[in-house]
Amino acid sequence: EMDLLVTRTQQLLYNLFDWPTHRAARLVILGIANTLDLPERLLPKILSRLGSNRVSFQPYSADQLMQIVKGRLQNTGGPGLTNSPFEDTAVQLASRKVAAVSGDARRVLELCRRGAELAEARVRKQEKELEREKEGKENMVSGQGAMPSTFFGTAATSAARPEKKR
Repeated sequence: EMDLLVTRTQQLLYNLFDWPTHRAARLVILGIANTLDLPERLLPKILSRLGSNRVSFQPYSADQLMQIVKGRLQNTGGPGLTNSPFEDTAVQLASRKVAAVSGDARRVLELCRRGAELAEARVRKQEKELEREKEGKENMVSGQGAMPSTFFGTAATSAARPEKKR
């Protein structure tokens, strides 16, 4: 992604596009950018080394994004398969949202990754709560036999002592 390499001096881009101009170089550079105006933002010394061919790619549609996500999830038990990490409707929603904004496949994959992380954190939290609850019940059961005798023993001792009158 060339737009990530643009700096104030653009020295890296200059050096990169200078390589193919050397006599012994057997190198072709194809640049990909997320913005259409990248050539206009480059310094003239770099522009002189660029070809004038531009290929514009359309953003992915929601259906295409869904297919990309499903393809990535196929090996993990993806949508429509058993042990699916995502519901089909979740993938559809994420794909539609991203397609409406940018159509960038990386964004929908990032959104799904983040959703999986949140779900995993929620499951871990629930597991910890269940473990605490289980420990609490075990403590109650193990302490149950001692509690009544202690309680009744104290109550019986108190009841046997006569009250002092003042």
